[in-house]
Amino acid sequence: MVGEPKSLGEIFREEREKKGLDLKEVSSLLKISYRYLEAIENDTFDKINLSDFYKKAIIKKYANIIGLNENNIIDLYYSQYGRNEDKIEIPFKNKDRSRCEWKYGIYILVVVILLTTIFISSYFQSRLITQKEPTYTLYSISNKQESSYTYSLGSSTYTSTETIFPQSENTLSSTIKVIANERTWIRVFNDEKIIYEGILNKGDVLTWTYTSLYFHIGNAGGIEIFYNEQSMGVLGKRGEVIKLKVP
Repeated sequence: MVGEPKSLGEIFREEREKKGLDLKEVSSLLKISYRYLEAIENDTFDKINLSDFYKKAIIKKYANIIGLNENNIIDLYYSQYGRNEDKIEIPFKNKDRSRCEWKYGIYILVVVILLTTIFISSYFQSRLITQKEPTYTLYSISNKQESSYTYSLGSSTYTSTETIFPQSENTLSSTIKVIANERTWIRVFNDEKIIYEGILNKGDVLTWTYTSLYFHIGNAGGIEIFYNEQSMGVLGKRGEVIKLKVP
């Protein structure tokens, strides 16, 4: 009469005892809990709350150390306990999930703010006009002066001729107003001190109450100057660079 087949636990116990190994000794060698190994030999391994993935790993390590064929042992394990989905169960509390999602949201917000700042900074820097110190060569033509002026706009360099118009010295001014008709760069002096320098866009208006001012204009056709609410007329051609004293 053929005897009944041995269980998984009986096979492990018999092979371990043949090798003369104590169960606690095996637990120490494998760095596996004594409780798990004891459950295998008592055929109660299905009561252990571990995923099928970890259970198979423990059985394979135990089989290797006592010389059992791990493939045959795994087949017997499935035959005895039934086949389950191989999956790793990772405990994940809802509270931890919410905290993790909250942190990811903060990281994404910081990245968006950083990219927006870089974009805005690059946009405005691309619109700046790089000004070089002008080089003047003054000479007299009739009753006016002209000079050579080199400046940069974006990646291009331009050289323009400036016209300096002398003004009557017996006029007085209480209000000097500038209205931009198109995009124009200007620099305004009072007693050799710069009081304004920048780019005016169409529709921009500047008003001063100095006795007299000295203007350096990058686009003579782009602005109109009023002295005591009286227009000084056309200052020059569009794109022409001039220097002008008012009054």
